[in-house]
Amino acid sequence: MCLLTLLVIDFQISQCYDKFLRFENKLKEIIDPGEEEWIDMCKALDDIYADGVKDGERTGKIAGRKEGREAGREEGRSFIISRMLKNGLEMTEIKKYTEATDQEIEKVKKSLNV
Repeated sequence: MCLLTLLVIDFQISQCYDKFLRFENKLKEIIDPGEEEWIDMCKALDDIYADGVKDGERTGKIAGRKEGREAGREEGRSFIISRMLKNGLEMTEIKKYTEATDQEIEKVKKSLNV
């Protein structure tokens, strides 16, 4: 496994553990044998659900930003490669400056019909 995969797995485990602890704390607040009071279980469950939704939204935003940055980098690299091809640079020069693979350069060439 690559380091990035291990970091993602570690991050996901920590998020699950955090959710579990927050859920456990909510339950402790709900079920406190020392106090005689009525608890609105529907509200407590709604609160727990709302916390889960917030966590899901946060996780989705993080993943979306990461995906967007990766797509932007790829698009930028393709743009630079296309400019270099249009200006007549050889593949070796393009690879030297962009660190692109032959496949990436060929893909851009095909899209330009060069």
